[in-house]
Amino acid sequence: MRTLIAVIIACSILLAGGSGIATGTSPLDSHSSPKAEKLDEPAESYDDFAPGLGIFALLVIVVVLVLLGTGAVLAFVFVGAVACLLGFGILTMSTLIGVISRRHRSAVKAFFLQIFGVAGMICGAGTAILMKWLATLQISTGSAIVTGSIVGLLIGVALAVLFNYAWDRLLGVFLNRVGSQWHA
Repeated sequence: MRTLIAVIIACSILLAGGSGIATGTSPLDSHSSPKAEKLDEPAESYDDFAPGLGIFALLVIVVVLVLLGTGAVLAFVFVGAVACLLGFGILTMSTLIGVISRRHRSAVKAFFLQIFGVAGMICGAGTAILMKWLATLQISTGSAIVTGSIVGLLIGVALAVLFNYAWDRLLGVFLNRVGSQWHA
């Protein structure tokens, strides 16, 4: 850490060489002519411009922007990896349920139940945080996330049960009509 600080200080001294820091003289010493000592001369005649400081500031800004971009890319990669693993887990569990029960309907029902549950949790947590922000609720963000996730999970499971019920009825009607036409 000390080495890094020493390198930064050395670079700033080298880059600011025109301001008199590297030579040990004051910037005012270079303007010590009798003409510069007149009181009626405007203050703009004292040139304190140091291009090295501007270059150093630009370098720092570029480094900060590169690090922010790298962090954002890593965050997106991490969230994408978590989403892929979650989706793979849902598909695997639904397939396993279908293989164990030997019924395709059970696999599809389990798939919809899991999808609705996860989507409900995400939507519930997002809605709770949004309501906390819009209505200025006096609860912590953690409490809002947990409460929203639980409520979202319950609503998601209830919607999945209703969807599975409706899907099962529609599939039964469809199979009865196709089955009766198939055998006729």
